Amino acid sequence: LVLRAFGLGVTLTVIVTGTVTLRVVRVGLFFFFVAIGIEIFIGY
Repeated sequence: LVLRAFGLGVTLTVIVTGTVTLRVVRVGLFFFFVAIGIEIFIGY
């Protein structure tokens, strides 16, 4: 029972961490491309 609860906690933690990481990466990439777009726009 303890191992099962522990496993469930680990699984939930991994899922939450993965979701947050994906969101952060997506936002980071978005700002990265926006910054590049602004650089090109100002450059020309």
